[in-house]
Amino acid sequence: MSLAIDTTDIREIAGMLSKAEEALHGDVHQLSGTVTEATSQLNASLNNVVAVGASSLGTETQTLTTRLSDTLAEFETNVKQNLEQAGEERR
Repeated sequence: MSLAIDTTDIREIAGMLSKAEEALHGDVHQLSGTVTEATSQLNASLNNVVAVGASSLGTETQTLTTRLSDTLAEFETNVKQNLEQAGEERR
């Protein structure tokens, strides 16, 4: 068995390397498309999560505002009643 490499061997090695490089480029291209698609889906999912969170926050803010308004109305009614009672007691 000879350790010498002739021109035919070099051509065969170059051909194999070329095929391996083409396959690698194909895999990288396919992976790039997969990553782009996954990133797009992740972005859409995150946008949905943010939208749901914002909607929920809006609902909670509205509920809190309503409760605060009701509490202030009750407070105003109590103050008016107390003032009227105090006015009647002075008479």
